Amino acid sequence: MLRQVVLMSIMLFSLTYGQSSKELAEKGNMLWKGFECSELYRFLGDTIKGDTFLNIGFNEGRLFLKAIEDNKITKEDLYQVVPKSIEYILVGPSIDFVLGRIHMIVSETTIKEITKPDDKYVGEKQAIINAKKEIEQCGCKSLK
Repeated sequence: MLRQVVLMSIMLFSLTYGQSSKELAEKGNMLWKGFECSELYRFLGDTIKGDTFLNIGFNEGRLFLKAIEDNKITKEDLYQVVPKSIEYILVGPSIDFVLGRIHMIVSETTIKEITKPDDKYVGEKQAIINAKKEIEQCGCKSLK
């Protein structure tokens, strides 16, 4: 187990080595978009794409949170680049715990945006239309 933790730490360090603070902060956006796109595709019943984007969110999120832990992201870049909702929940006993909290918030926010825009529930057909529009607007197809 200890060996796995050490290997994961080395891998995460090597993936962020040489990147600027702003580039690393951008991973916070990728984290958010990955989780958001995952929820949108799952809502539409496409679990394969949902899983793909979920993995993107977790992978980018681990790199992002490790960079914060290692003080590789300046506060200025953190506040200018990263979604505000993430800034307030960057505390927890582990990176995976924090990622779980972020995923929960993104999931709730995404589903509310497509099923209850303007605080009024819409029907299933409209929610599907909203989800498809949101996939186009938030750039899911460009996220790889």
